[in-house]
Amino acid sequence: MTIDSGILLQSGSKTDIGKIRENNEDSFYVNDKFGIYIVADGIGGYKGGEIASKIATEYLGERIFKELESLNFSNIKSNKFLPNEENIILEIIKASIIETNYKIIKESSQNNLYNMGTTIVLAICFNKFFYLVNIGDSRGYLWSNKEKRLEQLTEDDSLVNDMVRLGKISVEESRHHRLKNIITKYLGSSNFDKPIIQKINWASKDMLILCSDGLTNMLEDKEIESVIYQNSGSRVDIEGLKNDKKRNRSQEISNALVDLSNQSGGYDNITTVIIENK
Repeated sequence: MTIDSGILLQSGSKTDIGKIRENNEDSFYVNDKFGIYIVADGIGGYKGGEIASKIATEYLGERIFKELESLNFSNIKSNKFLPNEENIILEIIKASIIETNYKIIKESSQNNLYNMGTTIVLAICFNKFFYLVNIGDSRGYLWSNKEKRLEQLTEDDSLVNDMVRLGKISVEESRHHRLKNIITKYLGSSNFDKPIIQKINWASKDMLILCSDGLTNMLEDKEIESVIYQNSGSRVDIEGLKNDKKRNRSQEISNALVDLSNQSGGYDNITTVIIENK
């Protein structure tokens, strides 16, 4: 017997090569039925980065999906788990990420694609909370519909962010620092440790934003917040009100963020996945 997730989510997603790069090393995975979402940003050159990011989305996403599909938790519709059930889900996430790391290393070795790897930001969402993992500098943000405010949930695993934490440079200096693209953790690393999993509460109409650094390098948080605010409200015209329930705000916001990033320079691949808690 398999579970009926009972999860009410709507998502929108978009990936774009940008205006400078010759190929797109970003990829994403979306599974609204089981609330599984991943954004990955590949590293290691033209071919290696693409392969690593696709493994991190397709293999990891499908592995978690199949594991969750096989569960038979009676409380999954109510978003409540017994302690042992939650532990099972957390172990599925950890084991799946570790196995994906091994798979990328193996692929790298077999095809002589040295230094191949990828960042990831992964979310597994339910109606009252979600689990969130980030490795590298792809980010997760939460838009509070009640407070109309954007909050960064993840911390970049990067050299400049370490410098900010140590007080060596300011946040503003980190945005333009010459070492800003050096990440300290990624999938495909032989030194990879167990991932840190956050559990975060959210409410109806809140939105979770997953993105690669092609977005956040081009747009400041206040600009991302402004785009979400402008696109998250109901239309005021009669036809708009009539069709409001048919709107996919998540897709509208995802499109708008990618478009604005390209207008701001588009120096990197850009990927966004926006999930609305219905």
